[in-house]
Amino acid sequence: MPEHTDLEQELLAGLNGPQREAVTTTEGPLLILAGPGSGKTRVITHRIAYLVRCRGVRPWHILAVTFTNKAAREMQERLEKLVGLNEAREMYIGTFHAICARVLRAEADLLAPLGLTRSFVILDTDDQAALIKQALRDLDLDEKQYRVSLIHALISRAKNAMLSPYQMAEQARRYTEEVAARVYRRYQQLLRANNSVDFDDLLMLTEQLWRTESEVLERYQQRWQYIHVDEFQDCNVPQYKLIRLLGRGSYERPGGSGNVCVVGDDDQMIYSWRGASAENVQAFERDFPEARIILLEQNYRSTQHILDAAQCVVRRNTARKEKRLWTALGQGEKLIYHEAYNDEAEGLYVADEILKLLARGEVAHRGEIAVMYRTNAQSRALEEQFLRANIPYKVIGSRKFYERKEVKDMLAYLRLLLNPHDDLSLQRIINVPNRKIGPKSLGELQRWAREEQHSLYDALQRSEEHPTLGRAAKNALQQFAQLLEELRASVAELRLPELLDRVAERTGYGPELRASPEGEERWSNILELRRVAEDYAEIETSLALELFLENVALVGGADVAQTGEEGTLLHEEDQDAVTLITLHAAKGLEFPVVFIVGLDEGILPHGRSIDAPEQLEEERRLAYVGFTRAMRRLYLVRARRRSYFGDVVYTEPSRFLADIPPDLFASSPGSGSLRQSSTWERGGRYESYDHDHEDYGSRRVYGGAASRPRRSVPADTTFAPSSADVSSTPAAPRFQPGDRVLHHLFGQGIVLKSELESGSEFVEVQFQGKHGKKRLSLDYARLERLP
Repeated sequence: MPEHTDLEQELLAGLNGPQREAVTTTEGPLLILAGPGSGKTRVITHRIAYLVRCRGVRPWHILAVTFTNKAAREMQERLEKLVGLNEAREMYIGTFHAICARVLRAEADLLAPLGLTRSFVILDTDDQAALIKQALRDLDLDEKQYRVSLIHALISRAKNAMLSPYQMAEQARRYTEEVAARVYRRYQQLLRANNSVDFDDLLMLTEQLWRTESEVLERYQQRWQYIHVDEFQDCNVPQYKLIRLLGRGSYERPGGSGNVCVVGDDDQMIYSWRGASAENVQAFERDFPEARIILLEQNYRSTQHILDAAQCVVRRNTARKEKRLWTALGQGEKLIYHEAYNDEAEGLYVADEILKLLARGEVAHRGEIAVMYRTNAQSRALEEQFLRANIPYKVIGSRKFYERKEVKDMLAYLRLLLNPHDDLSLQRIINVPNRKIGPKSLGELQRWAREEQHSLYDALQRSEEHPTLGRAAKNALQQFAQLLEELRASVAELRLPELLDRVAERTGYGPELRASPEGEERWSNILELRRVAEDYAEIETSLALELFLENVALVGGADVAQTGEEGTLLHEEDQDAVTLITLHAAKGLEFPVVFIVGLDEGILPHGRSIDAPEQLEEERRLAYVGFTRAMRRLYLVRARRRSYFGDVVYTEPSRFLADIPPDLFASSPGSGSLRQSSTWERGGRYESYDHDHEDYGSRRVYGGAASRPRRSVPADTTFAPSSADVSSTPAAPRFQPGDRVLHHLFGQGIVLKSELESGSEFVEVQFQGKHGKKRLSLDYARLERLP
């Protein structure tokens, strides 16, 4: 093998063997399966630089496709340093959509039969929604029955599957899909009439152009002779077809250079809901049978214990290529498993553990820590505990829980039931969901209320007397006024959780959310708000409503105080804050310390995947992505019970925990060797976690025949020294929901719940101010009943 030149040595310096092989394999199809943290971006950029500087390839013959504009900018900047500014700018580096837009504008003459010119407009999401609304009106379809967001999602899904309106109609299995196909047809007509395209059209039209116009395709094949595709596993159907056409030609007209380098990791394919396919790797091997496959298995991010745990989880998948990730960083610390009493204790444990890490100097900055979860609704319990512990945090990929629109809308309804003269809340929800009370009608009502010196609610009640409003507007306002009165009457009839249910259903807000494409996520936020309301279920509803809204206001107020203004997210790179993020959004990131919460069956893996093998495999990949974000320390956390629709649900540990060998977990201090648990067949770290007389943790698993656990006390229980007789067993609860009490540390509060467990009485108390809700054992806590 010839010696490398000095220039080659410079470009290959610091690369491991497989990385060097990937960089220097320049001819023919190449599949690089790059494990997490294996330096794939460095490999791509050095390979492109190698082509230009060592193989004499002209920069304009190189195409690099990324999935985000940010990734494209980062690649551009790296290449500018490797090959020079001018050479890097002669390459084409961009997203699929940007490339397709460039192609379509250059070939605009061929688009004339479609009604498009070179100056076509690319519509953003809002413009697309407006056009779908127009299509619904043109077809005389009711927007309230056929939500724009749902129809839009169905049309986009059809386009990603390369279906025309007629094909979509033929394959429709539900009436809603048949309606969506009709709207799709009209929507496309409106797009063309406006000389416009949407993002999905960019891909479909380019694929159609290259497939039907062989001369056009040949021009681009001659121009882009070296094709690089990053995050290959995330390609959807039209994107994969574009790659095949450019690199191999159509099945009927083979062509192209065949120099296609795709880089990805089939174990990190977590976007099937966006059209990505786990079969991309198999399709590439089928369409490019001579492809060379190179595995990048050395990880530069995580310690070996973390990598081994991640691989144990994902290895059970069938649709994957086997990889054996390894690192030179050493074994590192073992994983920490924690089982909390409930979801509130789960958040409390995470918050307190973060404070300990900072206090011990084991992390220098809060920004080195991330907490990851399966669904956005899980952030609520974490956010509340972080706010009470004064831990700055930022939520990535979502608004903070109490800033989310659906949560704020439901709270506005509840505030109106408590205080009907809350004009701000009334303005927020008077047309949510759509009641055909537009801005003009609302403005007239507000003006009249000011003139008559009434609250907006009073004006609403008297809207029939309004001097200028039309009959339709008056009818809509009167119907809404009657709805509010009905809901206000429900306060005396229902517990707080059921009151929230009635508001959601009678207003139509719940059905609207559930019918939207993002409805599951948004509806789960309403269910999480209901879970908070469950804490107030046993006290009189009007008092419960007052306490509930007061607590929410305190939490939200602390949130605003921390961010500086309502709705501001802490996205700044220099903000020293803990990151809260979903597992989907965490892909591509890394943190020295990672907590993954909610490792319960039904959460991770998600409940809808349990009986669907393909979806369950994606859940395993999602866990794998989460595990491999951790660099030095990984916490796996779950709760033994969670509240759901008024019931306490006892959860089972995630099956993914059982995939991890026990020797990868750290044993609890003083517990000896770990042994099997009745709820988790392959033991992990179960620890009792005490701090300032508070037990935030769960039960221990004790090793050895002589080990005997102490009397079981639910975690999330606050202890305070007391002279009470611990061994006495109360015959009936001493406190009742609604009792006002005084605690020597936490001050005044109201009892939310009292229950007897294991011969002891436990009470949940909502304290004033920053202390919030506490669960107290009366074996230890001194509580005084106030008059």
